[in-house]
Amino acid sequence: AYAAAIQRAAEELRRSKPTQALRALDLGSGSGLLGLLCWQTGYFEKVVFLEACPPLAEAARENIRRNGAERCCTVWEGHSPDILHDDSITKDISFDLCVSELLDAVLIGEGVLPSLRDAAAARSFSP
Repeated sequence: AYAAAIQRAAEELRRSKPTQALRALDLGSGSGLLGLLCWQTGYFEKVVFLEACPPLAEAARENIRRNGAERCCTVWEGHSPDILHDDSITKDISFDLCVSELLDAVLIGEGVLPSLRDAAAARSFSP
């Protein structure tokens, strides 16, 4: 279901922005599954994987290497408010698509709502 939804979103973005280089953000990327699905569509020039947990960020890097996706895939390690509001990191990039598997439950508490608010507040997304 994720792969089909990402493919549809990528195709829609390409139709609406036929000449623009597209960029995707995998927010709370974990091992990088959704970001790699974005990359596999072939529509994205840049896919950024944002992960706060160092072992998971390293797993995403390894999965990017294993898939030969280093040319367009990058891992940003840290918490979304710190990264997305840091102009030295984000000043020259905006995103066309945000994908995420974050959950926000009492037991898990990954903080999806604050993370999405931070991404929107940082104006990290192109119109």
